[in-house]
Amino acid sequence: MEDNIKNLIRQGQEAQNRGELGNALEFFQRAKELAQKGGYILLSSTCLDFIGIIYTVRANYKEALTYFQQSMQIKERTGDLLGQSRLFNKIGVVYHAWGKYSEAISYYNQALQMKKELRDLKGQSTLLNNIGNLYKLLGKYKEALDSLRKSLQIAKELSDLKGQVTILNNIGEIYRVLGKYEEAFDYYCQSLRIAEETENKQGQSTVLNNIGLVYYAWRKYEEALTYFHQSLQMQEELGQETAQSVTLTNIGDAYRSLGKIKEAQIYSEKAIQKENELKS
Repeated sequence: MEDNIKNLIRQGQEAQNRGELGNALEFFQRAKELAQKGGYILLSSTCLDFIGIIYTVRANYKEALTYFQQSMQIKERTGDLLGQSRLFNKIGVVYHAWGKYSEAISYYNQALQMKKELRDLKGQSTLLNNIGNLYKLLGKYKEALDSLRKSLQIAKELSDLKGQVTILNNIGEIYRVLGKYEEAFDYYCQSLRIAEETENKQGQSTVLNNIGLVYYAWRKYEEALTYFHQSLQMQEELGQETAQSVTLTNIGDAYRSLGKIKEAQIYSEKAIQKENELKS
């Protein structure tokens, strides 16, 4: 029976990777039923986790939480600290996606505490970055910066260059929202330098757009356009459809601010077209 359960889980994962969520859910449900019937507690917990993930992707957050909480009970009984830390993070992701940011922070903090007990520095850095971004959404910028700086410190200790690109950009975002453009520009440039050195194209495309926003705030529209266009080119190469829509809007705004109404209209229409494509 154990082999049958594992095979069903494997088939569920394969279906999930293909984007066939309905089929994946059926495989995981069948595996769960067999695991519970045969008394395979750990495999049952694994199935509950996968089912919860699928409901999270489907934005069925109540169902996701139900399955994650059932899995948590098993992990607590078996003393699975690593599993608990991962599950606290998954529950945090659910509340984050649900727009319940305070609850998300609470679960991320519980995951963070377990990551500390497990001495998982990479996990701590990731969670601190997530917590910082949530504090930003709540308008708690001091707390956001505190979390992000702690995250950055760990990323530097680990020589995690990809993580540093993301965190430096996120710190820049806080300062830009606060209107502290010099500080924002400094952090964006640090992020861009590392992204370029490591050929992190996704990081570059994000930061280039954000540097453009700083120049736009400074009313240096020609410089802003230079960065927006560089960002757009990378986004097109990477197939970042949603990001393209945002950058096209930014380009349109910059042209409008320069009094170049024809160019502004062209890019604004492109942005609207891209948004409609994403909705269809």
